[in-house]
Amino acid sequence: MKRFISLITVFSIVVTSMFSIVTAETNTYKTFYVSVDGNDANDGQSRAGAFKTLERAQEEVRKYNTQM
Repeated sequence: MKRFISLITVFSIVVTSMFSIVTAETNTYKTFYVSVDGNDANDGQSRAGAFKTLERAQEEVRKYNTQM
């Protein structure tokens, strides 16, 4: 009887741990800034270093997406 209870306990722990394992999902994202006062030569990764045009930001997003 003790062996049966031990087996049930171990089985319960294994099943519970299988459902509680959560795979870590890495959410990688980047923020690009665009400003009328910006410069397309900037990196676009801060307000101070914002791009001037949306087209330049789109180029950078396309580069970033192909690296994923």
